[in-house]
Amino acid sequence: GPRGSVQAADGRGLRIGMIDTGVDASHPALRKADLHLQAFGDDKLDPAPHGTAVASLLVGEDKDFRGGAIGASLYGADVFGESDTGGSAEEIVAALSWMAAQDVRVINISLTGPQNRLLAAAVRRLAQQGRILVGAAGNDGPAAPVGFPAAYEGMIAATAVDSEGRIYVAANRG
Repeated sequence: GPRGSVQAADGRGLRIGMIDTGVDASHPALRKADLHLQAFGDDKLDPAPHGTAVASLLVGEDKDFRGGAIGASLYGADVFGESDTGGSAEEIVAALSWMAAQDVRVINISLTGPQNRLLAAAVRRLAQQGRILVGAAGNDGPAAPVGFPAAYEGMIAATAVDSEGRIYVAANRG
């Protein structure tokens, strides 16, 4: 494939966690996916484009499209719901605790926010258990430092690239 393309992996038997907005389980790319969706915060699952897109990139499959880990079980935590103030550190920590209880080994956190000691401690605890935690570096521009929680020790910071493998123009790089 083109430079920078990723070969889809066989995700069977793998449990992947995703902390994001809600997921539209009826999306064509997610029809065959093993989805375990849980609402945090206002306790209302609110399907949204971002969470649906990230879920599709992880476990989706449709026509010529294949996500990165076809066949994996996706544990999706909606920490935003219908609230404009969702995504608090407490909601994220609750989602991480739920995922740990479900024995999720790889967790993607697709959001950034301010530093928080409670969230830092939860990340440290899960990383010490051998779980792999990946977080969004942020989209505040090339001069911005990596956002939290991706900047915490124990996290892998990830960003977006274009079809040529070039880093996203608005990506944090500090």
